[in-house]
Amino acid sequence: MEKAMTGQAVVTRFDRNGRRETSMINMPIITINTPLAPHPPYESCTPTSRSVQAGSHREEIIHFIPYADDPAFPVNEHLEKFTSLEWNQSFDPDLEMIQLETVHQLHILHKIALIDIERMKIFKSLHISHNTGLLWDSMQRDFLHWPGALQVKLNADLAISYIPWADNLKGRLSSILRIFCPNLNCLSPLCLTHAGSKSSYLASKKSNITPESMCLSEGDPCGPQCFRLISDIDQFAVCVILNIYITNIFLKLQNTLPPSPTDPNHTSFLQELQIILNIMPNMYPCQLSILCFRPCQEIFIQQTYLLNSQMAFFDQDISMETSTDGDQELSLNSIQRKKRRNNKGRMLEFVDDKASHVHCNLVEPCAHSGSCSTSQCQCWVNKLHCTLACRCGISCLRQWQPCSCKQCDMDSCPCVQGRRECVPGRCIRCDAVGSTRRPCVNTRMQRQNSKPIEIKSGSHGLGAFAVQDMNANEYIGTYVGEILSNEAAQLTDAITKYNLRNYLFEFSSENSNTEIFDAAYVGNATRFLNHGEGEKENVEASNILVNGEHQIGLFTKKKVKAGTELLLHYGENYWGDHHESDV
Repeated sequence: MEKAMTGQAVVTRFDRNGRRETSMINMPIITINTPLAPHPPYESCTPTSRSVQAGSHREEIIHFIPYADDPAFPVNEHLEKFTSLEWNQSFDPDLEMIQLETVHQLHILHKIALIDIERMKIFKSLHISHNTGLLWDSMQRDFLHWPGALQVKLNADLAISYIPWADNLKGRLSSILRIFCPNLNCLSPLCLTHAGSKSSYLASKKSNITPESMCLSEGDPCGPQCFRLISDIDQFAVCVILNIYITNIFLKLQNTLPPSPTDPNHTSFLQELQIILNIMPNMYPCQLSILCFRPCQEIFIQQTYLLNSQMAFFDQDISMETSTDGDQELSLNSIQRKKRRNNKGRMLEFVDDKASHVHCNLVEPCAHSGSCSTSQCQCWVNKLHCTLACRCGISCLRQWQPCSCKQCDMDSCPCVQGRRECVPGRCIRCDAVGSTRRPCVNTRMQRQNSKPIEIKSGSHGLGAFAVQDMNANEYIGTYVGEILSNEAAQLTDAITKYNLRNYLFEFSSENSNTEIFDAAYVGNATRFLNHGEGEKENVEASNILVNGEHQIGLFTKKKVKAGTELLLHYGENYWGDHHESDV
Protein backbone atom coordinates (compact mmCIF):
# COMPACT_ATOMS: atom_id res chain seq x y z
CA MET A 1 0.00 0.00 0.00
CA GLU A 2 1.37 3.38 -1.05
CA LYS A 3 2.18 5.62 1.88
CA ALA A 4 0.40 8.98 1.84
CA MET A 5 2.60 12.04 1.68
CA THR A 6 2.60 14.27 4.74
CA GLY A 7 3.83 17.72 5.57
CA GLN A 8 4.30 19.83 8.66
CA ALA A 9 2.17 22.78 9.67
CA VAL A 10 2.61 25.38 12.40
CA VAL A 11 -0.30 25.78 14.85
CA THR A 12 -0.42 28.81 17.16
CA ARG A 13 -2.85 28.89 20.09
CA PHE A 14 -3.70 31.94 22.22
CA ASP A 15 -5.16 31.79 25.72
CA ARG A 16 -7.40 34.37 27.41
CA ASN A 17 -4.41 36.31 28.74
CA GLY A 18 -2.87 36.70 25.30
CA ARG A 19 -0.11 34.17 25.80
CA ARG A 20 0.61 32.06 22.75
CA GLU A 21 1.79 28.50 22.29
CA THR A 22 3.27 27.24 19.02
CA SER A 23 3.48 23.60 17.96
CA MET A 24 4.18 21.56 14.82
CA ILE A 25 1.74 18.97 13.51
CA ASN A 26 1.87 16.53 10.61
CA MET A 27 -0.84 16.88 7.97
CA PRO A 28 -1.57 14.72 4.93
CA ILE A 29 -0.96 16.29 1.53
CA ILE A 30 -3.97 15.86 -0.76
CA THR A 31 -3.56 16.52 -4.47
CA ILE A 32 -6.67 17.62 -6.40
CA ASN A 33 -6.33 17.02 -10.11
CA THR A 34 -9.80 18.31 -11.03
CA PRO A 35 -9.70 22.10 -11.50
CA LEU A 36 -12.14 24.07 -9.31
CA ALA A 37 -14.19 26.74 -11.04
CA PRO A 38 -13.81 30.19 -9.47
CA HIS A 39 -16.76 31.79 -7.77
CA PRO A 40 -18.69 34.16 -10.05
CA PRO A 41 -17.61 37.79 -9.60
CA TYR A 42 -19.74 39.91 -7.31
CA GLU A 43 -19.57 43.14 -5.31
CA SER A 44 -20.68 43.82 -1.76
CA CYS A 45 -24.27 44.95 -1.32
CA THR A 46 -26.01 46.02 1.89
CA PRO A 47 -29.15 43.88 2.33
CA THR A 48 -32.43 45.72 2.86
CA SER A 49 -36.14 45.04 2.53
CA ARG A 50 -37.03 48.67 1.73
CA SER A 51 -35.66 51.17 -0.77
CA VAL A 52 -33.47 53.98 0.56
CA GLN A 53 -33.69 57.63 -0.46
CA ALA A 54 -30.27 58.67 -1.79
CA GLY A 55 -30.79 62.40 -1.17
CA SER A 56 -30.06 65.45 -3.32
CA HIS A 57 -26.42 65.58 -2.19
CA ARG A 58 -25.79 62.47 -4.31
CA GLU A 59 -25.87 64.69 -7.42
CA GLU A 60 -23.31 67.19 -6.11
CA ILE A 61 -20.83 65.53 -3.74
CA ILE A 62 -18.75 62.41 -4.37
CA HIS A 63 -17.99 60.48 -1.18
CA PHE A 64 -15.12 58.33 -2.47
CA ILE A 65 -13.34 57.38 -5.70
CA PRO A 66 -14.50 53.95 -6.88
CA TYR A 67 -11.81 51.53 -8.05
CA ALA A 68 -9.14 53.99 -6.96
CA ASP A 69 -6.45 51.28 -7.12
CA ASP A 70 -7.25 50.35 -10.72
CA PRO A 71 -5.57 52.58 -13.35
CA ALA A 72 -8.08 51.37 -15.96
CA PHE A 73 -10.97 53.18 -14.26
CA PRO A 74 -11.61 56.67 -15.80
CA VAL A 75 -11.17 58.65 -12.57
CA ASN A 76 -10.99 62.14 -14.08
CA GLU A 77 -14.02 61.55 -16.29
CA HIS A 78 -16.00 60.40 -13.27
CA LEU A 79 -14.92 63.29 -11.01
CA GLU A 80 -15.85 65.94 -13.57
CA LYS A 81 -19.54 65.15 -13.04
CA PHE A 82 -19.51 66.31 -9.39
CA THR A 83 -19.25 69.82 -7.99
CA SER A 84 -17.24 68.96 -4.85
CA LEU A 85 -15.39 66.22 -3.00
CA GLU A 86 -16.64 65.28 0.45
CA TRP A 87 -13.12 64.94 1.86
CA ASN A 88 -12.37 68.56 0.88
CA GLN A 89 -14.98 69.80 3.37
CA SER A 90 -12.70 69.82 6.39
CA PHE A 91 -13.96 70.11 9.96
CA ASP A 92 -12.19 72.55 12.27
CA PRO A 93 -12.70 71.60 15.96
CA ASP A 94 -10.94 74.80 17.10
CA LEU A 95 -13.50 76.95 15.29
CA GLU A 96 -16.32 74.98 16.90
CA MET A 97 -14.83 75.51 20.38
CA ILE A 98 -14.49 79.25 19.74
CA GLN A 99 -18.15 79.40 18.77
CA LEU A 100 -19.22 77.41 21.84
CA GLU A 101 -17.20 79.59 24.20
CA THR A 102 -18.61 82.75 22.63
CA VAL A 103 -22.16 81.45 22.96
CA HIS A 104 -21.48 80.47 26.57
CA GLN A 105 -20.19 83.93 27.54
CA LEU A 106 -23.00 85.76 25.73
CA HIS A 107 -25.61 83.58 27.43
CA ILE A 108 -24.13 83.27 30.96
CA LEU A 109 -22.19 86.52 31.47
CA HIS A 110 -24.27 88.90 29.37
CA LYS A 111 -27.65 87.21 29.95
CA ILE A 112 -28.55 87.04 26.25
CA ALA A 113 -31.15 84.39 25.53
CA LEU A 114 -30.19 81.57 23.19
CA ILE A 115 -33.03 82.47 20.84
CA ASP A 116 -31.63 86.01 20.53
CA ILE A 117 -28.14 84.63 19.87
CA GLU A 118 -29.68 82.45 17.18
CA ARG A 119 -31.25 85.49 15.52
CA MET A 120 -27.82 87.17 15.22
CA LYS A 121 -26.84 84.51 12.66
CA ILE A 122 -23.13 84.85 13.42
CA PHE A 123 -22.72 81.17 14.36
CA LYS A 124 -23.81 77.84 13.05
CA SER A 125 -27.45 77.28 14.07
CA LEU A 126 -27.60 76.34 17.74
CA HIS A 127 -30.72 74.22 17.33
CA ILE A 128 -31.74 73.19 13.83
CA SER A 129 -34.26 70.77 15.33
CA HIS A 130 -34.73 69.06 18.69
CA ASN A 131 -31.60 66.93 18.13
CA THR A 132 -29.42 68.76 15.61
CA GLY A 133 -27.41 71.97 15.59
CA LEU A 134 -24.17 73.31 17.06
CA LEU A 135 -24.91 72.40 20.68
CA TRP A 136 -26.18 68.92 19.91
CA ASP A 137 -23.42 68.11 17.40
CA SER A 138 -20.77 69.13 19.93
CA MET A 139 -22.15 66.61 22.41
CA GLN A 140 -21.51 63.76 19.99
CA ARG A 141 -17.74 63.91 20.63
CA ASP A 142 -15.43 64.50 23.60
CA PHE A 143 -15.43 68.03 24.97
CA LEU A 144 -12.19 69.90 24.24
CA HIS A 145 -10.80 71.66 27.32
CA TRP A 146 -8.60 74.67 26.65
CA PRO A 147 -6.93 77.20 29.05
CA GLY A 148 -8.78 80.40 29.82
CA ALA A 149 -12.22 79.15 28.84
CA LEU A 150 -15.12 79.74 31.22
CA GLN A 151 -16.93 76.68 29.99
CA VAL A 152 -15.65 73.44 31.51
CA LYS A 153 -18.54 71.17 30.47
CA LEU A 154 -20.82 71.62 27.51
CA ASN A 155 -24.13 70.68 29.12
CA ALA A 156 -23.45 72.51 32.40
CA ASP A 157 -25.13 75.81 31.46
CA LEU A 158 -26.44 75.42 27.91
CA ALA A 159 -29.54 73.54 26.82
CA ILE A 160 -28.21 70.86 24.52
CA SER A 161 -31.53 70.02 22.87
CA TYR A 162 -35.23 70.75 22.94
CA ILE A 163 -36.18 67.26 24.04
CA PRO A 164 -39.49 67.67 25.92
CA TRP A 165 -39.89 66.52 29.51
CA ALA A 166 -41.36 63.09 30.21
CA ASP A 167 -44.61 64.59 31.56
CA ASN A 168 -45.07 66.87 28.53
CA LEU A 169 -47.28 64.69 26.34
CA LYS A 170 -48.00 67.45 23.85
CA GLY A 171 -44.33 68.26 23.38
CA ARG A 172 -43.31 64.61 23.11
CA LEU A 173 -46.03 63.91 20.57
CA SER A 174 -45.02 66.91 18.47
CA SER A 175 -41.39 65.81 18.66
CA ILE A 176 -42.02 62.24 17.52
CA LEU A 177 -44.32 63.37 14.71
CA ARG A 178 -41.39 65.22 13.12
CA ILE A 179 -39.42 61.99 12.68
CA PHE A 180 -42.17 59.33 12.49
CA CYS A 181 -43.08 58.10 9.01
CA PRO A 182 -46.89 57.61 8.74
CA ASN A 183 -46.71 55.58 5.52
CA LEU A 184 -48.26 52.15 6.08
CA ASN A 185 -45.22 50.52 4.50
CA CYS A 186 -43.02 52.02 7.24
CA LEU A 187 -44.80 53.15 10.43
CA SER A 188 -41.44 53.75 12.07
CA PRO A 189 -39.27 56.70 13.09
CA LEU A 190 -36.27 57.88 11.06
CA CYS A 191 -37.50 56.19 7.90
CA LEU A 192 -34.85 55.96 5.16
CA THR A 193 -37.36 55.50 2.34
CA HIS A 194 -39.22 58.78 2.90
CA ALA A 195 -36.30 60.76 4.28
CA GLY A 196 -36.71 64.27 5.64
CA SER A 197 -38.56 66.02 8.43
CA LYS A 198 -42.25 65.20 8.76
CA SER A 199 -45.09 67.53 9.68
CA SER A 200 -46.01 67.81 13.35
CA TYR A 201 -49.61 68.66 12.43
CA LEU A 202 -52.27 66.23 13.57
CA ALA A 203 -55.92 67.07 13.11
CA SER A 204 -58.40 66.88 15.95
CA LYS A 205 -61.37 64.66 15.26
CA LYS A 206 -64.97 64.68 16.33
CA SER A 207 -66.26 61.93 18.57
CA ASN A 208 -69.12 59.71 17.48
CA ILE A 209 -69.74 58.31 20.95
CA THR A 210 -71.51 59.76 23.97
CA PRO A 211 -71.59 58.69 27.63
CA GLU A 212 -75.02 57.22 26.98
CA SER A 213 -73.88 55.18 23.97
CA MET A 214 -70.93 53.84 25.94
CA CYS A 215 -73.21 52.67 28.73
CA LEU A 216 -75.61 51.03 26.28
CA SER A 217 -72.86 49.31 24.31
CA GLU A 218 -72.40 45.57 24.59
CA GLY A 219 -69.26 44.08 26.05
CA ASP A 220 -67.78 42.27 29.00
CA PRO A 221 -66.27 44.20 31.94
CA CYS A 222 -62.52 44.70 31.63
CA GLY A 223 -62.06 44.18 35.38
CA PRO A 224 -63.51 44.88 38.83
CA GLN A 225 -63.23 48.65 38.25
CA CYS A 226 -64.83 48.66 34.80
CA PHE A 227 -67.30 51.43 34.01
CA ARG A 228 -69.80 48.78 32.87
CA LEU A 229 -70.24 47.72 36.53
CA ILE A 230 -71.68 51.11 37.55
CA SER A 231 -75.38 50.57 38.27
CA ASP A 232 -76.55 54.21 38.29
CA ILE A 233 -74.42 56.33 35.95
CA ASP A 234 -76.15 59.66 36.62
CA GLN A 235 -75.97 59.47 40.41
CA PHE A 236 -72.42 58.12 40.21
CA ALA A 237 -71.30 61.07 38.07
CA VAL A 238 -72.95 63.61 40.38
CA CYS A 239 -71.21 62.11 43.39
CA VAL A 240 -67.85 62.24 41.66
CA ILE A 241 -68.22 65.83 40.47
CA LEU A 242 -69.24 66.92 43.98
CA ASN A 243 -66.47 64.75 45.41
CA ILE A 244 -68.86 63.01 47.83
CA TYR A 245 -67.75 59.86 49.61
CA ILE A 246 -70.05 56.89 49.15
CA THR A 247 -69.79 53.20 49.84
CA ASN A 248 -69.62 50.53 47.22
CA ILE A 249 -73.30 50.87 46.31
CA PHE A 250 -72.20 52.34 43.02
CA LEU A 251 -68.61 51.10 43.00
CA LYS A 252 -68.33 47.36 43.35
CA LEU A 253 -65.17 46.08 45.04
CA GLN A 254 -64.06 49.65 45.78
CA ASN A 255 -64.53 51.99 48.77
CA THR A 256 -63.67 55.41 47.29
CA LEU A 257 -64.69 57.37 44.26
CA PRO A 258 -62.37 58.32 41.42
CA PRO A 259 -60.95 61.86 41.61
CA SER A 260 -63.16 64.63 40.31
CA PRO A 261 -62.30 66.08 36.90
CA THR A 262 -62.30 69.53 38.51
CA ASP A 263 -59.78 68.50 41.16
CA PRO A 264 -56.71 70.79 40.67
CA ASN A 265 -54.41 67.87 41.52
CA HIS A 266 -55.63 65.96 38.46
CA THR A 267 -55.89 68.71 35.84
CA SER A 268 -52.62 67.63 34.18
CA PHE A 269 -54.00 64.15 33.54
CA LEU A 270 -57.23 65.67 32.23
CA GLN A 271 -55.18 67.66 29.71
CA GLU A 272 -53.31 64.54 28.63
CA LEU A 273 -56.57 62.64 28.23
CA GLN A 274 -57.89 65.54 26.21
CA ILE A 275 -54.93 65.27 23.82
CA ILE A 276 -55.47 61.52 23.40
CA LEU A 277 -59.21 61.89 22.77
CA ASN A 278 -58.65 64.59 20.16
CA ILE A 279 -56.52 62.11 18.23
CA MET A 280 -58.57 58.95 18.92
CA PRO A 281 -61.98 60.29 20.03
CA ASN A 282 -63.88 57.00 19.86
CA MET A 283 -61.79 54.97 22.29
CA TYR A 284 -63.67 53.40 25.19
CA PRO A 285 -62.60 53.71 28.85
CA CYS A 286 -61.54 50.05 28.84
CA GLN A 287 -58.98 50.80 26.13
CA LEU A 288 -57.91 54.12 27.63
CA SER A 289 -57.33 52.60 31.07
CA ILE A 290 -54.62 50.36 29.60
CA LEU A 291 -53.07 53.26 27.71
CA CYS A 292 -53.17 55.70 30.64
CA PHE A 293 -52.50 53.28 33.53
CA ARG A 294 -55.65 54.52 35.29
CA PRO A 295 -58.78 52.69 36.54
CA CYS A 296 -61.48 52.30 33.94
CA GLN A 297 -64.10 54.07 36.06
CA GLU A 298 -61.83 57.07 36.57
CA ILE A 299 -61.27 57.28 32.82
CA PHE A 300 -65.01 57.09 32.24
CA ILE A 301 -65.72 60.06 34.53
CA GLN A 302 -62.95 62.17 32.98
CA GLN A 303 -64.09 61.26 29.47
CA THR A 304 -67.71 62.03 30.34
CA TYR A 305 -66.69 65.42 31.69
CA LEU A 306 -64.82 66.25 28.46
CA LEU A 307 -67.66 65.07 26.22
CA ASN A 308 -70.34 66.95 28.13
CA SER A 309 -68.37 70.17 28.29
CA GLN A 310 -67.53 69.79 24.57
CA MET A 311 -63.98 70.84 25.20
CA ALA A 312 -61.67 70.78 22.18
CA PHE A 313 -57.90 70.87 22.21
CA PHE A 314 -56.27 73.11 19.64
CA ASP A 315 -52.54 73.55 19.32
CA GLN A 316 -50.50 74.98 16.48
CA ASP A 317 -47.95 72.15 16.50
CA ILE A 318 -50.42 69.29 16.73
CA SER A 319 -53.84 70.49 15.63
CA MET A 320 -55.27 73.55 13.94
CA GLU A 321 -58.94 72.72 13.83
CA THR A 322 -61.33 69.83 14.08
CA SER A 323 -61.17 67.70 10.96
CA THR A 324 -64.43 66.89 9.20
CA ASP A 325 -62.75 64.22 7.11
CA GLY A 326 -60.87 62.18 9.67
CA ASP A 327 -63.42 59.83 11.17
CA GLN A 328 -61.98 56.33 11.09
CA GLU A 329 -65.04 54.73 12.62
CA LEU A 330 -67.43 55.49 9.77
CA SER A 331 -68.70 52.44 7.95
CA LEU A 332 -67.88 52.05 4.28
CA ASN A 333 -71.47 52.76 3.24
CA SER A 334 -71.68 55.99 5.23
CA ILE A 335 -68.39 57.16 3.71
CA GLN A 336 -69.76 56.61 0.22
CA ARG A 337 -73.01 58.42 1.06
CA LYS A 338 -71.00 61.35 2.39
CA LYS A 339 -68.94 61.46 -0.80
CA ARG A 340 -71.99 61.43 -3.04
CA ARG A 341 -73.59 64.20 -0.99
CA ASN A 342 -70.49 66.40 -1.04
CA ASN A 343 -69.74 65.76 -4.71
CA LYS A 344 -72.98 67.38 -5.83
CA GLY A 345 -72.24 70.55 -7.75
CA ARG A 346 -68.50 69.94 -8.02
CA MET A 347 -66.20 67.40 -9.61
CA LEU A 348 -63.03 65.93 -8.17
CA GLU A 349 -60.17 66.08 -10.67
CA PHE A 350 -57.36 63.51 -10.67
CA VAL A 351 -54.41 63.08 -12.99
CA ASP A 352 -53.41 59.80 -11.33
CA ASP A 353 -56.74 58.03 -11.80
CA LYS A 354 -56.75 54.34 -12.71
CA ALA A 355 -53.27 53.26 -13.91
CA SER A 356 -52.10 56.76 -14.89
CA HIS A 357 -50.37 57.14 -11.50
CA VAL A 358 -47.40 55.35 -13.11
CA HIS A 359 -46.60 58.51 -15.07
CA CYS A 360 -47.20 60.97 -12.19
CA ASN A 361 -44.74 62.41 -9.71
CA LEU A 362 -45.78 61.74 -6.13
CA VAL A 363 -45.82 64.46 -3.46
CA GLU A 364 -45.39 64.46 0.31
CA PRO A 365 -48.52 63.48 2.28
CA CYS A 366 -50.70 66.50 2.97
CA ALA A 367 -50.95 67.86 6.51
CA HIS A 368 -53.23 70.87 6.96
CA SER A 369 -56.42 72.05 8.58
CA GLY A 370 -59.75 71.78 6.85
CA SER A 371 -60.75 69.66 3.86
CA CYS A 372 -58.53 68.80 0.90
CA SER A 373 -60.20 71.22 -1.50
CA THR A 374 -58.02 74.34 -1.32
CA SER A 375 -54.52 75.41 -2.32
CA GLN A 376 -53.16 74.53 1.12
CA CYS A 377 -53.44 70.85 0.15
CA GLN A 378 -50.60 69.61 -2.07
CA CYS A 379 -52.68 66.66 -3.20
CA TRP A 380 -55.42 69.03 -4.41
CA VAL A 381 -52.93 71.37 -6.12
CA ASN A 382 -51.31 68.50 -8.03
CA LYS A 383 -54.67 66.75 -8.65
CA LEU A 384 -53.49 63.60 -6.90
CA HIS A 385 -55.27 61.19 -4.60
CA CYS A 386 -54.67 61.42 -0.88
CA THR A 387 -53.21 58.40 0.88
CA LEU A 388 -53.53 56.99 4.38
CA ALA A 389 -50.26 58.75 5.21
CA CYS A 390 -52.04 62.09 4.73
CA ARG A 391 -53.35 63.70 7.90
CA CYS A 392 -56.81 64.28 6.43
CA GLY A 393 -58.11 60.86 7.46
CA ILE A 394 -59.50 57.70 5.96
CA SER A 395 -62.78 59.25 4.76
CA CYS A 396 -61.26 62.20 2.91
CA LEU A 397 -62.95 62.82 -0.44
CA ARG A 398 -59.63 62.54 -2.25
CA GLN A 399 -58.80 59.06 -0.96
CA TRP A 400 -58.75 56.21 -3.47
CA GLN A 401 -62.13 54.59 -4.04
CA PRO A 402 -62.21 51.18 -2.31
CA CYS A 403 -63.03 48.00 -4.16
CA SER A 404 -66.02 45.86 -3.21
CA CYS A 405 -64.54 42.49 -4.19
CA LYS A 406 -64.62 39.40 -2.04
CA GLN A 407 -61.59 38.12 -3.95
CA CYS A 408 -59.50 40.56 -5.95
CA ASP A 409 -58.48 39.30 -9.41
CA MET A 410 -57.42 40.77 -12.72
CA ASP A 411 -60.86 40.60 -14.30
CA SER A 412 -63.00 42.57 -11.88
CA CYS A 413 -61.04 44.37 -9.15
CA PRO A 414 -60.63 48.11 -9.90
CA CYS A 415 -57.55 48.24 -7.67
CA VAL A 416 -55.79 45.49 -9.65
CA GLN A 417 -56.82 47.05 -12.95
CA GLY A 418 -55.51 50.40 -11.70
CA ARG A 419 -52.12 48.80 -10.90
CA ARG A 420 -52.31 49.56 -7.21
CA GLU A 421 -52.64 47.38 -4.14
CA CYS A 422 -55.79 47.40 -2.05
CA VAL A 423 -55.77 49.89 0.81
CA PRO A 424 -56.19 48.55 4.38
CA GLY A 425 -59.11 50.21 6.12
CA ARG A 426 -60.65 51.21 2.79
CA CYS A 427 -61.02 47.92 0.93
CA ILE A 428 -63.10 46.07 3.51
CA ARG A 429 -64.69 43.03 1.84
CA CYS A 430 -61.44 41.57 0.50
CA ASP A 431 -59.78 41.85 3.94
CA ALA A 432 -56.96 44.15 2.86
CA VAL A 433 -56.13 44.73 6.52
CA GLY A 434 -55.28 41.04 6.93
CA SER A 435 -57.52 40.16 9.87
CA THR A 436 -58.27 36.63 8.60
CA ARG A 437 -56.19 33.65 7.56
CA ARG A 438 -56.84 34.46 3.91
CA PRO A 439 -56.04 38.16 3.49
CA CYS A 440 -56.45 39.96 0.20
CA VAL A 441 -54.11 38.58 -2.47
CA ASN A 442 -53.65 42.12 -3.78
CA THR A 443 -51.71 43.13 -0.65
CA ARG A 444 -48.77 40.74 -1.07
CA MET A 445 -46.23 43.50 -1.69
CA GLN A 446 -47.08 45.56 1.40
CA ARG A 447 -47.13 42.37 3.49
CA GLN A 448 -43.88 41.20 1.83
CA ASN A 449 -45.47 37.79 1.34
CA SER A 450 -43.01 36.59 -1.32
CA LYS A 451 -41.94 33.13 -2.45
CA PRO A 452 -38.47 32.01 -1.34
CA ILE A 453 -35.63 32.09 -3.87
CA GLU A 454 -32.05 30.79 -3.78
CA ILE A 455 -28.95 32.63 -5.01
CA LYS A 456 -26.22 30.55 -6.68
CA SER A 457 -24.24 30.33 -9.94
CA GLY A 458 -26.56 31.05 -12.85
CA SER A 459 -26.52 31.73 -16.56
CA HIS A 460 -24.60 34.99 -16.06
CA GLY A 461 -22.57 34.98 -12.86
CA LEU A 462 -24.86 34.66 -9.86
CA GLY A 463 -28.55 34.02 -10.45
CA ALA A 464 -31.85 33.53 -8.62
CA PHE A 465 -33.55 30.11 -8.55
CA ALA A 466 -36.98 28.91 -7.43
CA VAL A 467 -36.93 26.95 -4.18
CA GLN A 468 -40.39 25.45 -4.72
CA ASP A 469 -42.87 24.94 -7.53
CA MET A 470 -44.68 28.16 -8.42
CA ASN A 471 -47.83 28.93 -10.37
CA ALA A 472 -48.28 31.90 -12.65
CA ASN A 473 -48.60 35.33 -10.98
CA GLU A 474 -46.71 34.27 -7.86
CA TYR A 475 -45.02 37.17 -6.06
CA ILE A 476 -41.21 36.86 -6.15
CA GLY A 477 -40.31 40.09 -4.37
CA THR A 478 -39.99 43.86 -4.68
CA TYR A 479 -36.99 45.33 -6.47
CA VAL A 480 -35.40 47.69 -3.94
CA GLY A 481 -32.32 49.89 -3.90
CA GLU A 482 -31.27 53.50 -3.64
CA ILE A 483 -33.93 55.84 -5.02
CA LEU A 484 -32.18 58.11 -7.53
CA SER A 485 -33.23 60.96 -9.76
CA ASN A 486 -32.40 60.92 -13.47
CA GLU A 487 -29.45 63.22 -12.85
CA ALA A 488 -28.04 61.03 -10.07
CA ALA A 489 -28.50 57.89 -12.17
CA GLN A 490 -26.46 59.39 -15.00
CA LEU A 491 -23.53 59.82 -12.60
CA THR A 492 -23.19 56.03 -12.44
CA ASP A 493 -22.42 55.65 -16.17
CA ALA A 494 -18.66 55.42 -15.73
CA ILE A 495 -19.04 52.74 -13.04
CA THR A 496 -21.53 50.56 -14.94
CA LYS A 497 -19.46 50.72 -18.14
CA TYR A 498 -16.35 49.73 -16.21
CA ASN A 499 -17.69 46.78 -14.21
CA LEU A 500 -20.36 45.78 -16.76
CA ARG A 501 -22.99 45.54 -14.02
CA ASN A 502 -26.04 47.74 -14.29
CA TYR A 503 -28.56 47.50 -11.45
CA LEU A 504 -30.64 50.55 -12.41
CA PHE A 505 -34.38 49.88 -12.68
CA GLU A 506 -36.57 52.71 -13.97
CA PHE A 507 -40.12 52.85 -12.63
CA SER A 508 -41.62 54.51 -15.73
CA SER A 509 -39.83 55.10 -19.03
CA GLU A 510 -42.45 57.69 -20.05
CA ASN A 511 -41.81 60.04 -17.10
CA SER A 512 -38.53 61.97 -17.14
CA ASN A 513 -38.79 62.62 -13.37
CA THR A 514 -39.63 59.05 -12.38
CA GLU A 515 -37.94 57.16 -9.58
CA ILE A 516 -34.92 55.03 -10.50
CA PHE A 517 -33.95 52.18 -8.17
CA ASP A 518 -30.25 51.36 -8.02
CA ALA A 519 -29.47 48.03 -6.33
CA ALA A 520 -25.70 48.26 -6.87
CA TYR A 521 -24.87 48.96 -3.21
CA VAL A 522 -28.23 48.48 -1.45
CA GLY A 523 -30.72 45.78 -2.40
CA ASN A 524 -32.24 42.35 -1.85
CA ALA A 525 -32.21 38.98 -3.61
CA THR A 526 -34.19 40.26 -6.62
CA ARG A 527 -31.06 42.07 -7.88
CA PHE A 528 -29.65 38.68 -8.94
CA LEU A 529 -32.33 37.89 -11.54
CA ASN A 530 -30.61 37.41 -14.90
CA HIS A 531 -31.85 38.40 -18.35
CA GLY A 532 -34.02 36.04 -20.38
CA GLU A 533 -35.92 36.26 -23.66
CA GLY A 534 -38.68 34.32 -25.35
CA GLU A 535 -39.51 30.99 -23.74
CA LYS A 536 -36.74 31.41 -21.18
CA GLU A 537 -38.38 34.48 -19.65
CA ASN A 538 -40.50 33.35 -16.69
CA VAL A 539 -40.67 36.53 -14.55
CA GLU A 540 -42.14 39.94 -15.34
CA ALA A 541 -41.93 43.30 -13.59
CA SER A 542 -45.02 45.32 -12.71
CA ASN A 543 -45.20 48.95 -11.61
CA ILE A 544 -47.53 49.07 -8.60
CA LEU A 545 -48.73 51.84 -6.29
CA VAL A 546 -48.43 50.46 -2.75
CA ASN A 547 -49.99 52.71 -0.09
CA GLY A 548 -49.08 55.82 -2.05
CA GLU A 549 -45.55 54.61 -2.87
CA HIS A 550 -44.23 53.53 -6.27
CA GLN A 551 -42.77 50.02 -6.14
CA ILE A 552 -41.60 47.48 -8.73
CA GLY A 553 -43.00 44.02 -8.08
CA LEU A 554 -41.64 40.86 -9.70
CA PHE A 555 -44.15 38.10 -10.53
CA THR A 556 -43.95 34.77 -12.34
CA LYS A 557 -45.33 34.78 -15.90
CA LYS A 558 -45.99 31.04 -15.97
CA LYS A 559 -45.54 27.89 -13.94
CA VAL A 560 -42.00 27.48 -12.63
CA LYS A 561 -40.59 24.24 -11.26
CA ALA A 562 -38.33 24.11 -8.22
CA GLY A 563 -34.67 24.56 -9.14
CA THR A 564 -35.43 26.59 -12.28
CA GLU A 565 -33.53 29.83 -12.76
CA LEU A 566 -35.74 32.92 -12.65
CA LEU A 567 -35.17 35.09 -15.74
CA LEU A 568 -36.48 38.58 -16.42
CA HIS A 569 -36.41 40.54 -19.68
CA TYR A 570 -34.35 43.63 -18.93
CA GLY A 571 -35.80 45.74 -21.74
CA GLU A 572 -34.17 47.33 -24.77
CA ASN A 573 -32.91 50.40 -22.89
CA TYR A 574 -30.86 48.32 -20.48
CA TRP A 575 -28.11 47.19 -22.82
CA GLY A 576 -27.15 50.57 -24.29
CA ASP A 577 -23.87 50.19 -26.19
CA HIS A 578 -23.31 46.66 -24.84
CA HIS A 579 -24.68 43.34 -25.99
CA GLU A 580 -26.03 40.69 -23.66
CA SER A 581 -22.99 38.48 -24.35
CA ASP A 582 -20.66 41.22 -23.07
CA VAL A 583 -22.17 41.19 -19.58
